[in-house]
This record gives sequence, C-alpha cells and structure tokens, in this order.
Amino acid sequence: MLLFALGKTDVFPTDVWIKRVVESKYFNGKECSKKEILEFAANKFGDLSGYAQQYLFYYGREQKVGKNVK
Repeated sequence: MLLFALGKTDVFPTDVWIKRVVESKYFNGKECSKKEILEFAANKFGDLSGYAQQYLFYYGREQKVGKNVK
C-alpha cells in the first residue's frame, strides 16, 4: 500500500518470502536478521527498494526459493 498508494518507493517490506530470497540470492543461504536485510536493501536498491521487493517476491514464489521441491 505504501509503495503504490503513497509512492513510498524506498520501503522494503520483509516477510518470509523476501527473507528466503534475499538470504538465498545475496547471502549464500546464510540466515540474516530482518535488520540486516533492510540495511542490505537500502544500500543495494536505494530509493527503488519497494520495486525491487516486488520483483524479488514474485521470483521467490515462482521459483519456490527455500522450499524443498520434489
């Protein structure tokens, strides 16, 4: 809501899917705190963090990142 309704492009909501994707793709699977993930996103994506979060979320769900798939 903040991103699309209020234009807050710098927000980076971190749920379980975002945590899995960021840890998998940027931290080699190492478990990170929410604070570490938010700091990483701010440094990596800056003012466009909200848009990056949307793409990462979609990627994580489609690729089933962090899930054991048979």
